[in-house]
Amino acid sequence: LAGNDAKRSTSAPARRKTQTASLASMMENLAKPPAPRKSSSADESSSSKADEEALRKFVVDVVGEKYWPVFEREEIEDLKTLKCCTARDLQDMKIPLGPRLKLLSNL
Repeated sequence: LAGNDAKRSTSAPARRKTQTASLASMMENLAKPPAPRKSSSADESSSSKADEEALRKFVVDVVGEKYWPVFEREEIEDLKTLKCCTARDLQDMKIPLGPRLKLLSNL
């Protein structure tokens, strides 16, 4: 039993060293800037414009033109972002309960 305790105590520092190295590696990766995207700015511009138009059509079709300026003000620029919104987010944006429920049920 004493021999097993000795083995455990000598392996603990080795485990800590490995864990520290792994943590340091993860921190370095987090500090690196993201790799540049390979699409051109013209592609991104037309894609983001199309995304915004799809969002606008969705919002106007579901709750009417009245609420579109809210999404512009809040910089909700595409359906992907809208799908991330919770009922609380929409409430914070001052969208009333009826339109809020319609938006959520149609996502």
